[in-house]
Amino acid sequence: MGPDFTDTNPMVDGLPIPEVLPLRGADAASGNAAAALKDYLLHVHAALSAHPINTNRAARGLCPVNAVVTQRPGRPGCPEPFFVRHGLRALSVASGIIYHGLCAYLGMDVEKCADTGDPGGDLAKRLAFARDSLDQYDFIHVHTKAPDEAAHTKSPEKKRRVIEALDAGLGQMVDAFLDDPGVVVAVTADHSTPSAGPLIHCGEPVPLVVCGPGVRRDAVTRFDEVAAACGALGHPRGTELMRVLQNAMDRARLAGIRETADPRDFWPAPCAPFRVR
Repeated sequence: MGPDFTDTNPMVDGLPIPEVLPLRGADAASGNAAAALKDYLLHVHAALSAHPINTNRAARGLCPVNAVVTQRPGRPGCPEPFFVRHGLRALSVASGIIYHGLCAYLGMDVEKCADTGDPGGDLAKRLAFARDSLDQYDFIHVHTKAPDEAAHTKSPEKKRRVIEALDAGLGQMVDAFLDDPGVVVAVTADHSTPSAGPLIHCGEPVPLVVCGPGVRRDAVTRFDEVAAACGALGHPRGTELMRVLQNAMDRARLAGIRETADPRDFWPAPCAPFRVR
């Protein structure tokens, strides 16, 4: 079995489910996987179509829930643990199961939260938990899915209300972090989600703010996509974010320095001492 075959998730309403096909140039193993997946999806369709819930939905004139879609096939790799790569004991405080799984996969501790329908209150509680955990961790990821979910409804007004609620929740706790000279705070997003049009996500840059001792202060006074683009941080890509934060924590590695056999993104990294015999 190989991982090189197409998705079956059309991603938007109204489009047909794509056929499962091996990618052009893929090996026979990926062709086998595509054929096996198609057989499985046909089996699922038949089983769900005959399920009593769907026969009941059909009797009421409702569309059946009779298919499973797939996307982004691949093989699990063997990533370096977060601590090994970045030298930071890490915790994630989030409600989404994808973050629970991803962060655990990277060797981070995970605090599983529940969404209550109050995004601002939820964020404040997660930040309070993070603040109380600073003596055990060097890096704490606090996440909310609320603005992304609001944007996917294609209602700009709903997204505005959610962002305002998150602003209030952040405002309840931010001073507790900023008053600590040993803490660097970063606020950003992983992608832009448009509130209108057909796109699921879009390519515009997201805002990023970093606050802490020694972080350069620029002329930006608003936190939004347009204002932040003019700031002193420039336009770092996602793959550069941890290096920006390591620099803010005075842990940035001087280019070309290498004291360990394996590359490390922080300095100083644990190294074998030179011994004189």
